[in-house]
Formats: sequence, structure tokens, C-alpha cells
Amino acid sequence: MEHHIPEKTNIAFYWFYLVGFVDLMAASMIVPLLPLHVENLGFSPSVVGLFGSIYGATQLFSSPWIGHLGDRDGRISVLLRCLFLSSAVYLSSSFFNNEIFFLLIARVLLGMFKHTQDLCRNCLADAALASKRTKVIGFFNSLSSIGVIIGPSISGLISNKVGLDKTIPICFVLCGCLFALNFCIVRLAHWLNPKARQDVEDDVITATHDDYDVINATHDGNSSDKNLGGFFQELRKINWNVHASLLLSRLLLSFAVILYRSSFVLGLKHFYPDMSSAWISVLISYNGFVGFIVGFSVSSLFDHKYYAGNEEKLQMHAIVFVVVGLLLVTLAPSIPFLMVSLVVLTIGTATSRACEVALTTKVARPNEVGKLLGMSSSMVSVARSAGPIMAGLLQEVSFALPAYFATFISIIGLWVFHSKVYCLKRSQE
Repeated sequence: MEHHIPEKTNIAFYWFYLVGFVDLMAASMIVPLLPLHVENLGFSPSVVGLFGSIYGATQLFSSPWIGHLGDRDGRISVLLRCLFLSSAVYLSSSFFNNEIFFLLIARVLLGMFKHTQDLCRNCLADAALASKRTKVIGFFNSLSSIGVIIGPSISGLISNKVGLDKTIPICFVLCGCLFALNFCIVRLAHWLNPKARQDVEDDVITATHDDYDVINATHDGNSSDKNLGGFFQELRKINWNVHASLLLSRLLLSFAVILYRSSFVLGLKHFYPDMSSAWISVLISYNGFVGFIVGFSVSSLFDHKYYAGNEEKLQMHAIVFVVVGLLLVTLAPSIPFLMVSLVVLTIGTATSRACEVALTTKVARPNEVGKLLGMSSSMVSVARSAGPIMAGLLQEVSFALPAYFATFISIIGLWVFHSKVYCLKRSQE
């Protein structure tokens, strides 16, 4: 049976696209400069890695809980709370930006509350038709990537004008203001589009494993899972045999990519000592631009008859691009070659992100969507916890070592997905 998304729900999609764009623009202004800032405070690569790992370690535990709260209370309500608290943390950080202990506390708090991208993807996945889900998520990722183009460019320009030390507090203030702006955008959308909000949050449309036309955002709030015990009880009801292989492959691929990216900034400074922080920001913006282009291409790929309705095949090929991309950036002899290699890597990562959401929701029951997407985010959080500290330790030995290790891990992730997910799907056809 063919279902149609209400027009106002389509309009609501664009509010989420705008929120995703502003979120990544804000975060990408400060995140690329933090490793350089921590190093300038006199700390080793291992401490820089530990600093990055704390954020991921916190999200490991907070992501499933945020997903559970979204299932229970409505994703819009949870999104508003997260945006408000994230804004407060960023603004507060501007006053203590040279205090490493406070910066560590701020990273913990952001790990707890900064879930804008995941919550927006969850809302979009819930409201979109199953046949359009990958396309919608790809479009969201693409528009969000524009923020990664603009954010580092802004911080790079400021750094060129006033220096890195003064840029950090300025960027913290800008981040806090942009998160406050996102809070206002969501509130405005909430007020202007009550019908769209109703469609995204409250209409539970039953989905079966044979007909995944529409999956809803949340419960009506009257279920019994109101406390932590109920949360764990709901997790135990999930059929983990169906989801374990997909989650494991996500963990390995995320770890490989984050391991490389965690070593990217300090690696560039080591191999190209004359490169300024502004030029590093330009490279990160370039990466965001490639992600923007690829995000739009994902929807075209999914519509192509070769991939239509087969997210497993598209994900398989995306992982191959990740492996090849990591191998190329590992062996890159120059900046131009590195820039070409980053295109290959970004094609793989951007396509994979869109497919992951579609694959997870495809086999999930409606009341499990938030929890499973939260667990999927937790796999990324495990990678964010282990990746930066592992990169720091490996850089103590050699600045090239993280890239080699990342390539090895990505090959294992490719094997897991091919043998446990892709081949299983083909055997069922």
C-alpha cells in the first residue's frame, strides 16, 4: 500500500535540515582548533587524545538514554533540552578556555547533551517513507556538511587575524550563540507547524517486517517504560541477533575513521610544519564541501535501479570506498594527493552514514527505533572514546602509525559486514 507524507511534514523536514546545518557549523568552528589549543597549553599527543576520548566515552552511555527519552517523551522535547544545555556549556567554556580541567568537564557535559545530529536524523527517519528514508537522511547529511565548510573557514579567518589564543574564547561564544539560535529555530518550528510536529512525534503507524512504509517517531508517552529499570527491560526485549552484526560493523568502521581523523590535525602539523592553523581549517572545510556534494549524490544512487531497495548493497560498496580511501590517505605523498584521497574516503563515510540509519530502522519495530538508533550512536561513541586516545598513543611512536592501524581495522569491518550482513541478505533473496 502506498503512503503519502503530509505536506506539512515535508515542510518540517526543512526545519531539521536547517538545525543540522547550524549545529555542524557551530561545532566545526571549535573542534578542529581544540587539539592545537591543548597542545599549546603544553600537553602531549596522548593527553590531546584523552581529551577527545572523554566526549565519546560520555556519549557511549548517554546516546541510548537520549534515544529512550525520545521514544518516551518525544524527540522534539528532548532536542530542545539538549540544545539549551549545550548552548550553556559552550558559553561557559569561553570564560575558562585556558583551564584544562574545566575544558575536560565541558567535554563531558557536551557528551551528555549534544545529540542534535542523531535526534534530527531520528525524526527524519521516523517521518519519511521507507523507500525515501536513505534519500532524506542523505539530504540532511549533505546540507549539514555545508556547516563543516563554513565553520572551519570562520575560525580559520579569526585565527589569522587575532591568533589562536584569542580565537578559542571567541569561537566558544559563537558556538553558544548558534546553539541558542538552534533552540529558537526548533521552538519556532514547533509553534508554526503543530500539524507537522504531530506527524513526527505522535502518529504511531504500525510497521511489519514485510512492509516498512512508515515508521513513527515516538510512543504516546503512556507506556510503562518511565524509569531506568523500564529502559533496560525494553533493551532486553530487542532481538539482538538481528542487529548485532550491523552494530559491530558500524563500531569497526567508525573506529577506523575516527582513529585517522583524530590524528589528522597533529599529523599535518608534523609532516607539514609550515602549515598554519588557517590552512588546516581550509582542508577541513574542503572535506566538508566534498561531503556536501556526496550527500546529494547518495539520493541519486539509491534511486538508481542497481541499488533501489537494497541498502545492504549500497552500504557494502560504501565500506569498500572507506577502506580504499584510508589506504590512499595513508600512502599520500603530498597535499594534492591527500586531497584526492579524502574525496574517496568522504564518499564512503557520507554514503555509509545515510545507509546505517535506513538499515537500522528497516528491521526495527516502531517502539525500538529510538533505542536502536541510540545504540548505533553508542557504537560511534565507543569509537570516539577509544579512537582519540589510541591515536595519541600511536603518535607517540610514529605520526604515520594511526593511519596504518585505521586501514587494518577498516578491512576487518568490511569482512564483518560482507560475511554477516551482505551475504545473509543475498542468501534470503
